[in-house]
Amino acid sequence: ISVTEKSKALTKKVKIALSLTSDDIMDILEEAGVIVSKGELTAIFRKEGHKHYMECGDKYARNFLKGLAKRYRSWINSKLSNEAAFSYAKIIIEMINTRLPSEKNAH
Repeated sequence: ISVTEKSKALTKKVKIALSLTSDDIMDILEEAGVIVSKGELTAIFRKEGHKHYMECGDKYARNFLKGLAKRYRSWINSKLSNEAAFSYAKIIIEMINTRLPSEKNAH
């Protein structure tokens, strides 16, 4: 699986898991310093081969996660101890690695 496909899958899974709208994602990306139009955002989530398809480079996934961290950091810190937050992060990383096979396994 390419970096583009991994980035798109990660962003879509988090979007669905947190019930985020396109406006929410645009706000989250803006918090990370990336301004995206609604048209550009929908192009990123289109299937490859669609007329208006646009690759979801790691720039979007990286800044989406950065924006999420900024948005939810205070809430997470108030709810979790440092040990619990670290454990939670490890679980999320394991889930991502399990569901998004490495490029070696894709061949």
